[in-house]
Amino acid sequence: MLGFLLWNFPPAKIFMGDVGSGFLGLMLGLFSLETSYDKPTMWICWLILLGVFIVDASLTLARRAYLGQKNLSGT
Repeated sequence: MLGFLLWNFPPAKIFMGDVGSGFLGLMLGLFSLETSYDKPTMWICWLILLGVFIVDASLTLARRAYLGQKNLSGT
């Protein structure tokens, strides 16, 4: 992730894409499940840490659905 951070400042030169971000989300989800299995009270920490991404993705999808947008360019 640090490699992408270094090259992703405006103007972005490299993108993680769907496969990279899907893999990263899957790994974070698995880490959260594993941690919560060992310590059941840790799920709230993961909810707080990942809440930013959950809210961002949810609001983006809701906005695009409301506006009828089907692609990233906004047209």
